[in-house]
Amino acid sequence: MRILFLTLLLILSAIGCSNEGKICLILDEQQLVAPLEASKFTGFLAKKHLKLYTDVVHDRESLIKFLNLSRYNAFIADSQTVNFITANSRDWVSLCSIAIRKGGKEVNYVLAVNKRLLCSKEVLIGLIESWNYGVDLLKDPVVQEIIFSKLKSKADTKLKFTYCKG
Repeated sequence: MRILFLTLLLILSAIGCSNEGKICLILDEQQLVAPLEASKFTGFLAKKHLKLYTDVVHDRESLIKFLNLSRYNAFIADSQTVNFITANSRDWVSLCSIAIRKGGKEVNYVLAVNKRLLCSKEVLIGLIESWNYGVDLLKDPVVQEIIFSKLKSKADTKLKFTYCKG
């Protein structure tokens, strides 16, 4: 098991994501990437000269472990996890709230980026515009059905995507 984990870690770090225009995103819930996938599906990301790479892990602990790889320059997590990471690492900055899960306990989700990405205004602005455009696209039930079938999951009716705002 340990060898498998180290091999996976080595492969992910070897792939790298240092080129301009690449957004390497890690998250712990597949559905949270839906707005960016909708933008990618319609060609909006390509129009902005952005390439999106996503990795989904299964829990908070895995997200924190894999986040230390140089591959990632953005992540999506609940606000509690983002606060923990930004408090313990100067490399990460909370960018904006992007989703709310209603229910018994309300959960806010946040998009955070690596400080290196802050130097690339075009990529950062493209990321925010792509997210907001994807939120609009997902209001159409047909687009929503296509994107969630592509993600191989059902739309969570308790999850509400919001525009990227500080």
